[in-house]
Amino acid sequence: MKKIAGAKPLSMDIDKSINSISLYLRFENCGYLIRVFKKLEGITPKGFRYI
Repeated sequence: MKKIAGAKPLSMDIDKSINSISLYLRFENCGYLIRVFKKLEGITPKGFRYI
């Protein structure tokens, strides 16, 4: 949950890719970040970016 909390502000930066965010937060891969983010927040990181 702490990693997802860290991913939220990073997701708002349109210059950062979701892949680079997953690497920065040390997720196994980009898909895992997306799955966990969606499970906890109900929306994908890319969708969260445009709220």
